[in-house]
Amino acid sequence: MEELEAENRRLRALLEKFVEANRILQETHVTTKEAATFLGVEPRTMRKYNEDQRINGRKYLKGNKLYFLVKELREFQKNNLVHSAYVG
Repeated sequence: MEELEAENRRLRALLEKFVEANRILQETHVTTKEAATFLGVEPRTMRKYNEDQRINGRKYLKGNKLYFLVKELREFQKNNLVHSAYVG
């Protein structure tokens, strides 16, 4: 019974990630946290990618928040992230 509950929690978390990724695709730009969720990395990794100029983040208005264009995230994902199933 515990195994079934654990599997149910795992599937629920996976579904939540899928729903969030789908919502992000409807946006033109997203926060660092949302970009990290979409790419499956930590927010600090997104900031590092920006610092290393691997992907361009933008700051809007007077705030200090970093935003990423979804179009660029998709391009980055396509060109840089390889699923472990495809690694030889």
